[in-house]
Amino acid sequence: LFIYPDWMDKVRKEALLLTVPAAVTCQRSGQRDGQVMLFGFSDTIYGMGSFYKNGDKRTANIGTGEVAINRYLADQAGVREGDRITLRVPNPSFGGDFLFLFGEDSSVESTFKVRSIFDNTGLGRLDLEAKRTPSSSVFMNMDDAQDLLDVGQKVNAAVFQYKNRDIVGTDEETRFLSRSEELLDIIVGAESIELVIQPSPRGWSVLTSDRIFLQGHLEPALGATTFSWSPTLTYFVDRLVGPNGADLSYSTVSGLDFARDRKAFEDWRWNGSSPRTEPQSGTLQALVNNWTANQLGIGPGDTLTVEYTTVNDRYQLEKGSVDLVVVGIVDLAGKAYDPSLLPPIPGVHDTVSCLDWEAPFPMDLQTIEDEDVAYWNAYKGTPKVWIDLDTAKDLWSNPDGNWTSARYYPHGDTSNVSLEYFDDAVTASDAGISIHASRADALATSDPLAIFESMFLAFGAVLLLAGCLLEASAFANLARSRLREHATLRALGLDERGLIQVMLVEGTLWGGIAGIIGVIAGAGLGAGLVGALNTVWADAVEGTTIPLAIEGGSLWLALGLGLVVTIGTLFLSARKAARTTLSTALADRAGTAVDVSPPISRQRAILLALVLLIVPAVAGIFIRPSSDMGGMALFFIVGMLATLGGVLLAIPLLERIESRVKRGGLIAPWRMGLKSLNRRPRRALMLVATFALVAFAVIGISWAGEIEIRYAGDLQADQTGGYDVLAETWVQVGGDLKDDPNAPPGDWTVTPVRVVGHQGGTCSNLNARFPPRIMGVPDEFIENVTVGFRNSEVGGDRETWRSLTELTDDGHVPVVVDYNTLVWVYGGSIGDVYEVDGDRGRVYKMKVVAVMETSIFGGSFLTGVDMAMRVYPDSALYTYFLFDAGSAEPAKLAKELEEAYADMGLDARPTVEVVQENLAYELSFLRLFQAYLALGLIVGALGLGALAAREVQDRRREIGGMKALGWPKGKVWQTFLSEQIWIALTGVVVGIIGAAIAIVAVSPAWLGSVTAIYFPGGTIAILALAMVGAAALGALLAARDAARIDPSEAMRSMQ
Repeated sequence: LFIYPDWMDKVRKEALLLTVPAAVTCQRSGQRDGQVMLFGFSDTIYGMGSFYKNGDKRTANIGTGEVAINRYLADQAGVREGDRITLRVPNPSFGGDFLFLFGEDSSVESTFKVRSIFDNTGLGRLDLEAKRTPSSSVFMNMDDAQDLLDVGQKVNAAVFQYKNRDIVGTDEETRFLSRSEELLDIIVGAESIELVIQPSPRGWSVLTSDRIFLQGHLEPALGATTFSWSPTLTYFVDRLVGPNGADLSYSTVSGLDFARDRKAFEDWRWNGSSPRTEPQSGTLQALVNNWTANQLGIGPGDTLTVEYTTVNDRYQLEKGSVDLVVVGIVDLAGKAYDPSLLPPIPGVHDTVSCLDWEAPFPMDLQTIEDEDVAYWNAYKGTPKVWIDLDTAKDLWSNPDGNWTSARYYPHGDTSNVSLEYFDDAVTASDAGISIHASRADALATSDPLAIFESMFLAFGAVLLLAGCLLEASAFANLARSRLREHATLRALGLDERGLIQVMLVEGTLWGGIAGIIGVIAGAGLGAGLVGALNTVWADAVEGTTIPLAIEGGSLWLALGLGLVVTIGTLFLSARKAARTTLSTALADRAGTAVDVSPPISRQRAILLALVLLIVPAVAGIFIRPSSDMGGMALFFIVGMLATLGGVLLAIPLLERIESRVKRGGLIAPWRMGLKSLNRRPRRALMLVATFALVAFAVIGISWAGEIEIRYAGDLQADQTGGYDVLAETWVQVGGDLKDDPNAPPGDWTVTPVRVVGHQGGTCSNLNARFPPRIMGVPDEFIENVTVGFRNSEVGGDRETWRSLTELTDDGHVPVVVDYNTLVWVYGGSIGDVYEVDGDRGRVYKMKVVAVMETSIFGGSFLTGVDMAMRVYPDSALYTYFLFDAGSAEPAKLAKELEEAYADMGLDARPTVEVVQENLAYELSFLRLFQAYLALGLIVGALGLGALAAREVQDRRREIGGMKALGWPKGKVWQTFLSEQIWIALTGVVVGIIGAAIAIVAVSPAWLGSVTAIYFPGGTIAILALAMVGAAALGALLAARDAARIDPSEAMRSMQ
């Protein structure tokens, strides 16, 4: 492929790999990792990347018997450099010959020394799958890998790198890969799927395969290349029993499309007076050759019993039998004599005598009689019985295929029996060869979880609103302090519009400088959050490192929004300042006139407050959110409106408190602080609102976390689906694990699930992978699983699960998805339809018919096993298992399962651990956002400190008067400090009230239970102390400065 001109033009570098799943056990630590990828490679890989150790580029100087591993595996299995590890990998022959390998070890193992441990970067996180999390990886020389797997010089992967990587994900790359697939189809031929041609003694040829069974889609493609074609399914049955009890052991029965065969080949040679009747399509009718009829004493109209062993879709051996009605007898001559129809079963088809059979499946050679030996010696594997092909498929098809051979005449020269004749009918995908745009897939699946955008937007809005209120207060303070200056400009002839423009130009300049500082601070915040996610909050996401990505567009957007908010807030303050009359301004000799008028009358404030408190609360009680996103939105809307309503009530209440304590009840500094606060109702309103909104948001997040923890035990059983242990393997497991001789003892049971792909995006995986893992669940799962649904188009829980076994009314494959995956990762909802690329080049539509509750099946689309096989007949494998531990302890059973099925790479975990881990991820997110909201405390503290400092300058005359009247320094700074504490304390109380109203009003309808009405008392206490303390610290320096002012200088101060 690499020598084609198009490749030489586009591709810079290629490298061959041999990669298989593996399991690793460290001999020193005894720890194990069952989900490892082994990479055999040569030095050509270094042209595409490097290994890294402590950030330095390295090459892997691996000798014979040595391996290198990445840091992720070292941490998982407790491996150090110099340790010896046991490496277990799949038996390469096990996959293709699965049907005939019962009893053989499905894996091989060997011991290697760990020479180097590399960082999880560069080649250290090499992965052929696009996913966020690094794989546990082992690297070894190609020769060692090929020897371990005993595959000669074969490899199973080739990676390449473009000369121009800008084409990744573009139409140009799509066209290039499409042409490459066409080239592969030309290169790949019949030998790639192990087709073989067996000459028939009748002059035609028989096409069969070393794989024994062939996939159904190949039959018409191969047949189209021939002149005459007649497919068959020839099966090796256990016994034929006649009506009088006579029997024959181990015979071949062939299914045939009689109509097609009659057109393609000669007629049967009918025996004597036998009716010339062939079996009808879809019936249990049979033709029997004359030798068999004589041995069993059977004739037309008699019943023939066929006993056989089949392999079900779980690769379990099952005994069966069928009664056939004989409709004709044919002579063992002509096309009835054709030993080449027997598939090339190892140890059977090429033996001289049936007594020499060494079949790869269970056989009892003691049942073979002399007549059986005689038939084999004379006719080999010639079928004794002929039945309809569709009937044979119904009886004996298995996951590997539904036909075994075909008789044919080629076009033209009938002596031409070369396999090249069929090359054009075999595609690369038939041979399991495909091209994947790995880099494009990685980029396409690297979108962050929608939860980050939504949550940061929601909580950022709270901080933004708080910041705007502080900014408005600061601008109002600034405008008031410059009242005389503005009046002078007005007196000199500057009109109102001109004054506003002057203030806007000045403010825009400072706003631009502040915006640049804010952008730098924002980048620092992003770096801090990323650093936290990579260290102290690493549990919030899977993987090792999250890179910091700051784009120029986002920086310009942040600067622009900052300027817009600044200019808008400044405009409102400037317009008010410009409307101040000259006489009012000149009358204020100190230039510090205080606007004591409230922003709204007391009656209107109380009326509006009651509306904001009552109407949203009532709406929250009666509105039932259909999703968590809707519930969260309703919670914050109700809470914020109630908080603002509480702020409007707080101001007149503070005035009432002041009137009650004028004659005592509070020490003088605290009374003065409260009085000073009430003298500036507009400023008080904005500052109290700032603290109240931040308090509400922090309490809301804390409440959500407490609810998660409080009900974790109740939800645990539901989230496990009723199963105790889940396990995954890296090879498809045949048969019932319970029947394995190495199976742990006990009354445990297992439910196998067919799986395609890897787990998709979850709360622990910042990677919206599409398509996600598809899980085909069997009937026993559907009838027993305990996971319920939040919403369903079908009906009740059990009816919804049962609906997964059939197509929807509009012909779509039904799937169910858990809420977190559907909403937060894929941004979808019930009823959405997703197109997926199935096997064999077909595209299918999957429809979300229900939304599951949170469960261990997060990151997956679940459907019935038959539906999964409809879409993925080749790649849906039994690699996922759910266990009911019975009387066993789940943790102990998980460990025993890993030891018993180590050859399959089985990795088991108690489902409770998975639930707890998922809960830890969600709580990590909540802690992250709590910390993000803690910025509100910092903003409030810094803002309050800045305003307090400005207040000291504006109120120098007031301070001088206090000291002139004999107030000591201690009481002066206590007065200023108490004012800020009153603000913070009032804000906290209002925020608590707003959160309480939201919890009581929204949580029962949202979460479905009045028990969700829960108040995080500990968090509220800590919050109150933190916010009041932050306010005190922010104002402390300003208060101390106020206490140090000289009264004589203050009284002379004009500004």
